Amino acid sequence: MVSLKSIKPEDFEAILKITGCPETMSMVGKGTIWSREQVAQFIRYATADDGKAVDPSEPKMYKKWAIWLSGQLVGVVSVHPVSYDNIGLFVTIFIGVNHVTSGVGTKAMQKLLEWNSERSTRFNLYADVFVGNAAGNKLMRKVGFQYVGMIKIGRRHYNRYVTV
Repeated sequence: MVSLKSIKPEDFEAILKITGCPETMSMVGKGTIWSREQVAQFIRYATADDGKAVDPSEPKMYKKWAIWLSGQLVGVVSVHPVSYDNIGLFVTIFIGVNHVTSGVGTKAMQKLLEWNSERSTRFNLYADVFVGNAAGNKLMRKVGFQYVGMIKIGRRHYNRYVTV
């Protein structure tokens, strides 16, 4: 059974293991593994009151959850505000390489969409998926995101999705 739980400081080692895997992280952020310091910062943001950023120069993180499967932390899903939509949130999801094809991502995204639908003010949700990330592209379409085009950020190419 898949569940989303608030990230806790004791999740450090499990998140470090996932974010330290080159295959997993090749499709996340800058495409590189995270250092211990990056994981520590991620957890500080995730556990800060009301999702406020610890460092004022960083964007405010709205919410982050650990994805749990049968008592094991297998990934992370998070949302944060976007600059181009007052009620928009950007979705990021990454799952350990051993669980990518197990349906965990679909179930985690469905739970995220349930969280959004239960709110009095629903957010518009946006996501970018690296070109070449077939699993990510399939996941976004499967849970109801609509492909709206391609963007280029630096040297990385992304497929852009938006909820419909």
